[in-house]
Amino acid sequence: QTRSIFSVSLKTIDFHDARTFETEPSGGAILIADDEYPNRFVLSQFCERLGLRVNSACDGQDLFEKYILGREKQPDDYKCLIVDYQMPIMMGPEAVQKIRDIERQKNWPK
Repeated sequence: QTRSIFSVSLKTIDFHDARTFETEPSGGAILIADDEYPNRFVLSQFCERLGLRVNSACDGQDLFEKYILGREKQPDDYKCLIVDYQMPIMMGPEAVQKIRDIERQKNWPK
């Protein structure tokens, strides 16, 4: 059984006051990678309620493929990656290293 513990500190905003809330504060999407569906679901719901577009990956290889495909279609789309450390097929740090290697090879901005 896997247990996940994380905390997120965010500025409190009034969702009913349209003047204080932008639908896409980052101007892009985030990619969440976690092999546990409940973790992906909770994080996705949380981020979507903040008005962010969310994509998710179920393992490190899926993360790598979705990130690269996304960058090739819309170069500046992903503004943030939330990556679980331990995942099947490819661990989180290995996937992130492969992403950084491709970014360097293609001269993509980080």
